[in-house]
Amino acid sequence: MQSFLSLILAIEYIEANLTNPISLEDIASEAYISLSHLHRMFSRVFGCPLREYMTKRRLCSAAHELVHSDITITDLAFKYQYGSVESFSRAFRKQFLVSPSAFRQANRFTELYPRIILKHPRKGDGKMTPIPKYDLTELSQRIVAAKGTYILDVDIDNLMRINEELGRGAGDVAIAETAARIERSVSPGTAFFRISADEFIVITEREDLASAEAIAQKILSHSDDPVTWNDTTFTFSASVGIAKIPTDIKESTPAVELVQEAMYQAKQTDRNTYKVI
Repeated sequence: MQSFLSLILAIEYIEANLTNPISLEDIASEAYISLSHLHRMFSRVFGCPLREYMTKRRLCSAAHELVHSDITITDLAFKYQYGSVESFSRAFRKQFLVSPSAFRQANRFTELYPRIILKHPRKGDGKMTPIPKYDLTELSQRIVAAKGTYILDVDIDNLMRINEELGRGAGDVAIAETAARIERSVSPGTAFFRISADEFIVITEREDLASAEAIAQKILSHSDDPVTWNDTTFTFSASVGIAKIPTDIKESTPAVELVQEAMYQAKQTDRNTYKVI
């Protein structure tokens, strides 16, 4: 239980200090745990190093300001603790695949790596294992508000294999590219959310199935687009589920489970396709 609480404290401290000059030692101190122990726990539970998580969250916050404010890129770089505009731009391009200036002009999806929350531990393999989840509060509210319209579940095909064969950096590129493909396929203002390592939910706000299918087809049309990581070029596809949010829905879980079932059917039938429930 102490480890569970320490991870919660570490996450909360990072989120409260995205623009402050904190160190990894500061995080460990706030979590009442040694840095070496925090490193081990964080990587085991969240699947990424502590510093990498903090960097990704800072860049997501910076991207949000880039889109929703007039702050200059220079001021943004120093605000998020980068020593120069050049180092900030390199890190930003690595995460979002475009420069900060290009992102400001054409992109709106900033939560590529949403805040992680921890559920109460569950018993498994004789241990109490914390359960990391993305914070999907806004998604839940949007789904309930969009009752009677279609949602899409876009799931990257074979992301684990990409990570294993090409490295986690290549997997990160696939995740960023999937977000970009969705953004290119939907109307401006369409909300979508990353809900797991390889999965996105798109809220179309369309009541006709044909419009939802057209979005799915546009996303899938990019499956042959090449992407590059460390001088290695590869392609990847996605499977898409489509479902209509029930008109009597009171909370989001039934709609999410329904569209996920459609996505699973797409994967079982033939990847790089879509299914409707």
